Amino acid sequence: AKRLGSSASVLVPSLFGAAALGPVVGAFVAAPHAWRAIFGAEVVVSLVTIALAVATLAERPPSDPHAKPDWFAHIVSGCAAIAIFIGAGGLAGNDWTDLAATIPVAVGVALFVVLVAGENFLPHALVPVRGLSTSLALVGIIATMTGSACFAALAQSFILTLERVAGLSLHATGLATWPEFIAALIAGLIFGRLVTTEWIAVVGVSGLVIIAVALALSIAGGSLSAGEVTALSFIAGLGSGGAVTPGLLLVALTYPRAQVGRAIAMLNLL
Repeated sequence: AKRLGSSASVLVPSLFGAAALGPVVGAFVAAPHAWRAIFGAEVVVSLVTIALAVATLAERPPSDPHAKPDWFAHIVSGCAAIAIFIGAGGLAGNDWTDLAATIPVAVGVALFVVLVAGENFLPHALVPVRGLSTSLALVGIIATMTGSACFAALAQSFILTLERVAGLSLHATGLATWPEFIAALIAGLIFGRLVTTEWIAVVGVSGLVIIAVALALSIAGGSLSAGEVTALSFIAGLGSGGAVTPGLLLVALTYPRAQVGRAIAMLNLL
């Protein structure tokens, strides 16, 4: 239980730390000539990550070495992702009335629906859809998807507000979102202390309530100042960290150990 609490405390900052620190780090490299340094830093981080993985992770045999590839899942998910990326690219400088963006996105979403429906009937599906039929998994999915979607929308809205309403520069905009990372650390500590207790369900519900409060304050505040956005980013980050990670835990508890990775990957896909 002690190790589980320590791991859980690290899990929240690991999930949201990169997203929260992205604008802050970007503030220091927000210059047209800095793109080479950005890619160089990514290479260094990738190499360090690979070295740590090789040095610390034990080699495990595959859970089912004789399993056949699920070509249906590979092909449909790949086509769906490509269609949505094409549609998202079409939105650059356009809106949803542009069919070049709307049609690919609609096709991609439809393909993902076909993927989920089809995997439910395959005997050895790559995407473990059948496990989602339990109430425990459904609660986890709702918490995770709601928390992630609301946090992403709020974070993007905060950035646009700082740039277009408050009139801050790219450097100042990035630095104004630093409370999100602090909130992720606090949410991780709370989650780690309560993950083995009956209060873990309260953490998930409280996270959703906190996100709702941040959303309501953002709407009611009208034209927000830079200071107000900074405060709201802390609230949104705290709520997201409290809602998403317990949701992922509930989904993970629904599946056998060998399928946990695929279940979480499926959740990210959804």
